[in-house]
Amino acid sequence: MIAKLRPHLHTLGVVLLAVCVAALGAVELFRPFGLRFSDLTGRVVTFDTLIRIGIVTIVVAGLNLLMGYAGQVSLVQAGFYALGAYGSAILSTLATRHRLLVGIADRWWWPWLAILLSMALTGALTYLVGRPILRLKGHYLAMATLGLGIIIYILGGQFPAVTGGYDGLTGIPRLQIGRFALWPAARYYFLVWAAAILAIVVASNIVHSRTGRALRATHASEIAAATRSTITITSVNCPRNTSQGLRRGRSCSRLGP
Repeated sequence: MIAKLRPHLHTLGVVLLAVCVAALGAVELFRPFGLRFSDLTGRVVTFDTLIRIGIVTIVVAGLNLLMGYAGQVSLVQAGFYALGAYGSAILSTLATRHRLLVGIADRWWWPWLAILLSMALTGALTYLVGRPILRLKGHYLAMATLGLGIIIYILGGQFPAVTGGYDGLTGIPRLQIGRFALWPAARYYFLVWAAAILAIVVASNIVHSRTGRALRATHASEIAAATRSTITITSVNCPRNTSQGLRRGRSCSRLGP
């Protein structure tokens, strides 16, 4: 019985996760018997914590490809996280903070477009930076990514008129579809976890594809992987690094609303 279920364990796990997410969200949304999610945990875990777990899940799904399967140490993830968050926040507040694109940047669909643009910009920067950096190995790769993360952190605080400095940005509009706002938190929760589950499914498909086999081979031995399949660390990990950048942009864009 177990042998028959083994090929489907991943699918069952994803389905079980989706059911649990839906059940917890339904408790907060409908409040049966007047209970909220925090009441079920004795107010130790709040519903906001579940939303943040979903956002971090998107980040970890991408990070696991590079560090977990390819075995490459990257310390710039917080920098990509910041690029996604600041990028979408700045674009979403162009009309209110800078009086730019008035009539366009204040429409309901603009924050959604800002998320896509932020993802594209973060992914493009990740690819451009990843090409030379991923030629390094071992401690040199770790130090290079650490330095890049520190540079992003410093730059983020040097332009308060644009980024809000170290205090961040306020007044970011809520995500909505027409007149339907994805808020309060019970609605926003379903959006975040839908994206998180999608990220898990995509990452799993990558792992079980030819690219995933190349990542595991690179983890075991880069030289052997390059010899047997003519795959180099740059050609394999640069797209994975870019994919991480896209996920950072997507997940951190959700921190604003």
